[in-house]
Amino acid sequence: MTNKRRKNINGASGSGTKNNDVVSKVGNQRSVVDFISSLPDDILTRIFSMLSTKEALSLCNSSRRFKHLSTTIPNVEIRVTINGFFSKFQSFSRFLENHDSVVEKFQLSNRTAGIISHVLEWLRLVVKDGIEEIDLKFDYSDLCPHIPASLLTAKTLKVLKLRRCIVDDLLSITGLKSLKSLLLEDMYISDDMIGLLCCHCESLQDLAIHKCTGFGEIKILNPRSKLETLILDHPYDDVDHFRLNISSLKTLLISNRRMNFSFIGRPHIDDLVLCRGADLGITEEESENMKVNIINKLGNVRFLQLDGWAFECLPANNSSANHSLKNLEVLALEFDVGLSNQTKLNNLIVGAKCLKTLLISIKQKNTAEYHSIYTDGKFERVIKYYLDRAYGPIKPTVYFGKNTVPVSSSTLQNINIKDFSGTLYEVSYINFVLAHFQHLRVFEVTPVEEMEEEEILAYAELFSMFPRVCRDVYMLVGSEEVWKSGWVR
Repeated sequence: MTNKRRKNINGASGSGTKNNDVVSKVGNQRSVVDFISSLPDDILTRIFSMLSTKEALSLCNSSRRFKHLSTTIPNVEIRVTINGFFSKFQSFSRFLENHDSVVEKFQLSNRTAGIISHVLEWLRLVVKDGIEEIDLKFDYSDLCPHIPASLLTAKTLKVLKLRRCIVDDLLSITGLKSLKSLLLEDMYISDDMIGLLCCHCESLQDLAIHKCTGFGEIKILNPRSKLETLILDHPYDDVDHFRLNISSLKTLLISNRRMNFSFIGRPHIDDLVLCRGADLGITEEESENMKVNIINKLGNVRFLQLDGWAFECLPANNSSANHSLKNLEVLALEFDVGLSNQTKLNNLIVGAKCLKTLLISIKQKNTAEYHSIYTDGKFERVIKYYLDRAYGPIKPTVYFGKNTVPVSSSTLQNINIKDFSGTLYEVSYINFVLAHFQHLRVFEVTPVEEMEEEEILAYAELFSMFPRVCRDVYMLVGSEEVWKSGWVR
């Protein structure tokens, strides 16, 4: 007897292959689920550690196979919002009381005042030997809560982050032999506390201090310290002096309105970021101190960012630049424009033989006398100035004077001009860059947010007509790609 082929729902004949595919796909999904369910508990717990506490608990409650694992989640994150309810605080306590295994990472973000008793109870339940990271953040306008230091001294603690709180006897954490990373934010710190922390926390590698008060000098004089990263973000006027003697230091970021340094020895710093109040005038003492104690002592710097500093602080000639910034690869700075500054920048670029990337934000005084050029910011006038020239093709601008520095020998490959506002000075500098840097490969112009799309397109079309010493430059003006002369896409 001949087998008849079945018809599908559309009336077409078929052998059931499509249905088999569906069954096969469903079967594959089931096999994947079964495979995950068949994993041992320790692997599942490690997978859950990569999720947020909320996600991990939701997953545990979705299956009887995973339900018992809710008490073994290694990372606990509690976020208390302004609308937090008392019942929730009790449920957090019950959850931690029933927790079977060691909590490795505890994060608390609290925006509600008056629950410090609950917070202390949670800390007592989780801070035991085995915990590796504690991250506490208190974000409300009331008085900072007091945290007993005894709740932060687990011997296994490696990462400690404290924000907007008061720790009784903070120096007691110097007994933490395993502590590698410490963050203090919006707290009170005495003059000698930072140095003592670095001296007695034997394994400390990363120290970050943000918006803290109470100290007038930062003094870290411990050449045997293992500290590799130091971040001092201090926007106030309290700190008068920085004295550092840390031979292991690799990354240094300091943000302060005044900059008086004393480097003892020559630390092998790779990344250096110095940000000061741009609205403050730089004194002669600060300028000289910058050159003597920082630039001339840090010949290994590969990444250098200077915000709010004038060019008087940088090497004044090629020989100085060759000696002090010989390994520099990335330079990021605010370009205080002027004829003399452009010469100093060119000196620095040529002297830094390894320099590959330049990130500049052009900041200019609104006076034609300072620039010796016209500083009109209206894009119609700026573009008209170039397009209406009667002497033929656009030539490199003469506004920067005679180019006495042979920048064509520079190895610079990437330039990004940030906060481009469209003034004649900025356009002239772009003209100069394209005409002189023969190894340039990527050139980006990032306009200010206020600039409209039609203006960005107009500037891109203008830049496409500028002469280029290197034809292989990839140009990007905002989102506009400039491939070659006259072609903007």
